[in-house]
Amino acid sequence: MENYGTSWDSKTKAYFDSLPKLLQESIMQSGVRIQSEADLRILSEQLSKTAKQAEK
Repeated sequence: MENYGTSWDSKTKAYFDSLPKLLQESIMQSGVRIQSEADLRILSEQLSKTAKQAEK
């Protein structure tokens, strides 16, 4: 996963870097190909919701 996100624009990279490390790791392990900041926001929101539901 060393090259993960290398093709992202600066806004997408900055958003990824602002996320909690655990969420960053989940995104990288998901295998989802992210092509824009919008893709990243959607995925991070979905993963966050899933994690919150699992806590219940």
